[in-house]
Amino acid sequence: MPRDSIRHKYIKGIDGLRTLAVLGVIFYHLTPEIMKGGYLGVPIFFVVTGYLTTASLKREVEIYNGIDVLGFYVKKLKRLYPVLITLLITCGAYITLFDRVFLNNLKGVFLSSLTFSNNWWQIANGGSYFAKFGPESPFSHIWYLAIVGQFYLVWPIIFFLIYRFVKDKKKAGIGLFILSLISGILMAVLFKPGTDPTRVYYGTDTRIFSILMGCGLAFISDMDIFANEQDKTNRFKLNLVGIVVTILLVLSFFTLSSDNSFVYRGGMYLVSLISVVLLSLLILPDLILNRILTNPLFAYIGSRSYGIYLWQFPIMIFFESKIGPSAHKMPGVVILELILILVVSELSYRFVEIPLKGFDFRNTFAKLKEWFLPPYNVISKIPFYISTVVVIIAIVGLVISPSKKLTDAQQKLADRLEANQKKIEANQKKIDEMNKAKVKPKVVISDAKISALMKKYGLTREQVIKGQTMRITAIGDSVMIDIAPDLQEIFPLIKIDGAISRQLYNSYDVVQNLKNKNQLYENVIVELGTNDVFSQAQFDKFYNIIGTKRNIYWVNVFEPNYVSKIQIPVNNLLNENAKEKSNMKVIDWLTLAKKNPSWFWEDKTHPNIQGGKEYAKIVAKAVLED
Repeated sequence: MPRDSIRHKYIKGIDGLRTLAVLGVIFYHLTPEIMKGGYLGVPIFFVVTGYLTTASLKREVEIYNGIDVLGFYVKKLKRLYPVLITLLITCGAYITLFDRVFLNNLKGVFLSSLTFSNNWWQIANGGSYFAKFGPESPFSHIWYLAIVGQFYLVWPIIFFLIYRFVKDKKKAGIGLFILSLISGILMAVLFKPGTDPTRVYYGTDTRIFSILMGCGLAFISDMDIFANEQDKTNRFKLNLVGIVVTILLVLSFFTLSSDNSFVYRGGMYLVSLISVVLLSLLILPDLILNRILTNPLFAYIGSRSYGIYLWQFPIMIFFESKIGPSAHKMPGVVILELILILVVSELSYRFVEIPLKGFDFRNTFAKLKEWFLPPYNVISKIPFYISTVVVIIAIVGLVISPSKKLTDAQQKLADRLEANQKKIEANQKKIDEMNKAKVKPKVVISDAKISALMKKYGLTREQVIKGQTMRITAIGDSVMIDIAPDLQEIFPLIKIDGAISRQLYNSYDVVQNLKNKNQLYENVIVELGTNDVFSQAQFDKFYNIIGTKRNIYWVNVFEPNYVSKIQIPVNNLLNENAKEKSNMKVIDWLTLAKKNPSWFWEDKTHPNIQGGKEYAKIVAKAVLED
């Protein structure tokens, strides 16, 4: 028996499990306000990868008493590379021709993707879920493939050592589960609430637990034993367990938002464990769960899940870039995107994945030579000519791609935020010195300055004078830092506390510290919600720290890149709470911002110099008119 023909026993229900995973990921990107935890489809993929890889190696070593490591690598590269390279070249050519906003750092994306180091490359280059100054990269999802590639690189050797030196294979499986627990604990320890979770989300060390669980399952389960007929009592219990874990898995897709600390402190580990239980039950062919997940539709989607996963994200990103983020979430557009994803994935499956999976690359040069030799005017060579042109365009894109983390416009915004942060600190230092000297902070302003501020911000003389002596606290994210100079000009005694990527749930300590230092003044301006949604419970906790004795001026959210995911739910929640809380007022920045797209930087969210002035104007009027 040639080793290439070795197959583990096919488990039909696995295609159903893959389908659940890939649908979760797709709808997380398309409808994140509904499928909040769809990203948890990735741990399912990891578990399945660990199990099937280990089961296949187990079968090989049992037959041959050894592993063809080189053959394993060739097999996996032929599985992963064709679609990946096709994706990179096709998207690279598209970006070069039609969407050069994504051209930045294209060389780094290509190199890290092909070397299966993209996850660490993104971490090193500031790849983030929450701190973005521009459009999201169409390649950010390749981090997943990097971890799989790293696993494939080391696992056959580790597996063989385990098989050779560990006699009790079930103990080896238990050991792998213990290692997975260590990885899960590492994720929990490295995760810092209130900070960007990208490091623990992308890190191999903090995500390998799902794969290790799948590997462990392959060691402790014997497919032939599990496939034996079960008595009716056991079958009923197993069916019940299958239904429960499936419900739990689906519920996690709808409830476990990525901003929930529980996700990184056991939640993702628990989802992986549920996936292991589900997979172990799918080994049993007579269970109800297996029959449910074994159907033609799931078999179709599951068999193409690799291509679907790779193609879905670029298609969504390019769509949003061209038709606008608001239209991106319209039902008709969502359906169109789904159709396009399936069509492209099918073409990729039929003409790239399947043909090249068994292709003998030793004959590559001879094959290429045939294409370059006459006759040239045959129809069969048209795909080759088209592919050649696409490759050349992609290479041009790589050559002209700037190797910078940020585009020039993005860097300009980043520099502005850094400069503004220094202005905030300098102004606060001046106020602190006056407080330390027990001198009542005051501002002397000339008539000329009063007139200038009246004209610039559309304020009355009385409002300008009132603003110069008001003690105000302002809490926000990078948008707050962006417009800080204008607020400081109107309110010189303002206490501004802003941070890039800040969200409501990591602002509790900020507010409490300000309160403890007597810097949470009577009037509080809040600008939070741009980076992600928050729950009513999170709002209540934040609001209760501020209290009912202070006036809260909350600026609503303008986030055109994530209208349905962030802008709508956040603003709805703010409006509902403003109706019930007499000390809270919502400042309507959204209506004004939507009418004036020229007021923003490239990311369409941070106000530029003109926008900053208008932002400060609407905030100042709301505060000074009360």
